[in-house]
This record gives sequence, structure tokens and C-alpha cells, in this order.
Amino acid sequence: MLLQKGALLDLMHKPRSAATVYGHALADAGSGTRLPAPVERTFGTPRRRVRENAVTLAAAIDKKIGALRSTEPGGAQRRFDRCLDRILGRRRVYVPEPTFMLFPYLRNYEFFDREHFDWLATVEAATDSIRENCWACSAPMRREIEPYSPSMMDYR
Repeated sequence: MLLQKGALLDLMHKPRSAATVYGHALADAGSGTRLPAPVERTFGTPRRRVRENAVTLAAAIDKKIGALRSTEPGGAQRRFDRCLDRILGRRRVYVPEPTFMLFPYLRNYEFFDREHFDWLATVEAATDSIRENCWACSAPMRREIEPYSPSMMDYR
């Protein structure tokens, strides 16, 4: 139904409205859903229209507020950029989906800022050494380990 409504809006030369409706249809279909080939082909135009609309909208926003953008790194600018990325469909909103228990009202951080972890660069610099050490330590029991995913043992 939404695909038909989007197509009708397209025929009426209302690309922004069509893209909005197409976006809802794509969201309903789910991003990871495998669809039969004939059905998948029907989503080609909607995906293209949504992408085109995002590019047009990004250009309009940049034209209006581009000069106002802060060059200072910081939370407010990053939040604003993430908001725009979400509006333009460049990234999805991170929402915690615990498999066991959700503690309501905790602050929801997608990623913590690196500045909170002064030791992080040291650990990152030692990544190869840590990986080699873990690989060597796991050698005696490697045949007994059942990986979460078959590709998990391909890290060496």
C-alpha cells in the first residue's frame, strides 16, 4: 500500500512526499529482511528516491546553515550532526536492545568519548601483541573451543 502511495506521489511530481512514504515502506520491510527477487526489484525505485531526497535535503540544509556550523569539536555540534545524519538516513539511531534486562532511565550513549579513557591509545597500540598472546595461550585448547561464529577462528 505504501509503495503504491509513494508511486502515486511520484507521478504527481511530489518527490519529497514520495520519499517520505517510500521511507516508511522501506522501514516496514526491515533493513535485513531477505525478500524474493521480484519483490526486491520493487524496492529499487523507493530506495533511489529516498537517497535522492536525502542528497537534496542535505544540500538545502548545508546552504542554509553551512556557514553557522561550528568548527570547534564538541558535544553540541556532534549531537547536531548525528541528528542530521538520522534525518538524512545516513545512520540509524542507536537504541539499546538488551537480551535480558533493561534498566530504565539510564543515559543512552552510542559511544563514549575517547577523552574519558586516557589509557585507550596504549591498549590500541598493543593490539597485535595482545592478539598474538591470546592466540598462543589458546593453542593447547583450540580444538575444544567452539566459536560463536565459524569465522571467529580466522583472525590469525
